[in-house]
Amino acid sequence: MIAIIDLGMGNLRSVEKALHKLGYPAGVTSHAPTVAKAPAIILPGVGAFAKAMASIERLGLRPVIEKTIADGKPFLGICLGLQLLFEVSEEFGEVDGLGIMRGRVTKLSGPMFAAPAATRLEGGGTLGRDDIRPAFAKTKSGAPLPAWDPVPADFGRPAPAKPEAPAGQGLKVPHIGWNSIRIASLHPVLAGIPEGSMFYFVHSYAPEPAETDAIRTTTEYGIEFASSVGRRNLFACQFHPEKSGRVGLRLLENFARLAYPKGPGSF
Repeated sequence: MIAIIDLGMGNLRSVEKALHKLGYPAGVTSHAPTVAKAPAIILPGVGAFAKAMASIERLGLRPVIEKTIADGKPFLGICLGLQLLFEVSEEFGEVDGLGIMRGRVTKLSGPMFAAPAATRLEGGGTLGRDDIRPAFAKTKSGAPLPAWDPVPADFGRPAPAKPEAPAGQGLKVPHIGWNSIRIASLHPVLAGIPEGSMFYFVHSYAPEPAETDAIRTTTEYGIEFASSVGRRNLFACQFHPEKSGRVGLRLLENFARLAYPKGPGSF
């Protein structure tokens, strides 16, 4: 069973359901021995960096995560799960992370951005927005959209290289919505995913990796930031593959096959 780590933050069932749809065994757990026995681990999350790190320490998961990666088991970090891998986050001062990846997590900032909004998310607090869950949006008739194919009309087309804000305004933070990726270097988890593919983002902070050769994709939103990193058995992304339609499912399938090379039904 692929272990999806539960830090008590964010909706984890969408990741679990996506893997079940693909035919792979997966379960949500915060039990360190169960995580340690899993053939692969996913660390998702939406919320505050400091709270997530406190949960990791309280649950005894730090040594389990470190050993999983050191032993070569497949590891996938999603959104906050990407940020936690780095040495430090600048959210509300400086907070130490796991230090598995060298570098810092910093807020999206610069002249392209509007003044900070009251709503913060991911590395910056709570959401209070419904559009974080595009798979559960409704049509005009009130019927729910397909849960596993929330694909926009421009799916697969590159986003503008430099997103434009309305006249007199800056880009909003948090960065919420669909955006494209540029593939900087290859990784097995990116197999079959085209350049310019669209993924769904919800974040206020992004990593600044010190190891630039670990950057697998970048995305532009006012600035160019690392939207995924990876090395050997580790891959982590700032976007949400479980909310990104067919291309997101392909990424999760690629990851699951690192643990189950023969695919669904081989366990």
